[in-house]
Amino acid sequence: MKARQQPIVMVTAYDAPGGRLADQAGTDLVLVGDSAAMTVLGHESTVPATMEE
Repeated sequence: MKARQQPIVMVTAYDAPGGRLADQAGTDLVLVGDSAAMTVLGHESTVPATMEE
């Protein structure tokens, strides 16, 4: 992409459904945050978060 000077599209996914939608839309890059472990699940850190959560 860089060699062709083609722009890319990147989005942030805050949950699995958002990630799936971004993937289905053909987004080049999906940034996945781990802060949901703390803000949604109530963990004291992001370490306990699993891919299933």
